[in-house]
Amino acid sequence: MAAKAGKKGTVQVAPLPKMAVGRPLLLGKDICVQDYINALRKVGGVVNTTIAMPAANGIIAARNPALLVQHGGHVEIAKACAKPLFQRMGYDKRKCSNAGKVTFARFEELQEEFLADIKAAWLMNDVPPSLIFNWDQTAIKFVPTREWTMHRAKDRIIPIASSDDKRQIPAVLGVTLTGEYLPPQLIYQGKTLRCHPKVSFPQEWDIWHSDNHWSTEDTMT
Repeated sequence: MAAKAGKKGTVQVAPLPKMAVGRPLLLGKDICVQDYINALRKVGGVVNTTIAMPAANGIIAARNPALLVQHGGHVEIAKACAKPLFQRMGYDKRKCSNAGKVTFARFEELQEEFLADIKAAWLMNDVPPSLIFNWDQTAIKFVPTREWTMHRAKDRIIPIASSDDKRQIPAVLGVTLTGEYLPPQLIYQGKTLRCHPKVSFPQEWDIWHSDNHWSTEDTMT
């Protein structure tokens, strides 16, 4: 507060201009990151810390990569950056209107039986642990969607684009008994290599195709 004399000797108190308090933002003026998140939510895309962190990292890498730790700078994108960003934007964790998943009540019991059978076969045949594999296939969606997204807390309708899109491809994942993960296999629908996406996968991944493909209406787990 600042004081100054009035016309009749009275003292009038004038407020000083407000100053910014607290530590400066790690990303500086993160308007570009906020614009990206707002645009993503505008089209119904999912927004969470997993999405915001690489988005911020990519925007900084494109505009001023010297700020990033991997380039000798001081900025390291982590969840500690994403959560305050959502708070400044007025975003809160909200759930889509999709039905919740049903848990399998006997999962733990069947898991114990499965592991007991594996252990018995392992001991009887003297198989090295590194040669014992466990693999399964799961669905990978073309459009990654979730039931939860960051959205403005005041809104009642929480749209998520393509939340009912069931298009997916099989992914075969495996791991040895020693805990070593095998390179994944992705199987696209088609008869030739032309059905493969035009993206660069890691060299050790197995990318293949099959005409006998899951239906777009199937729900695989």
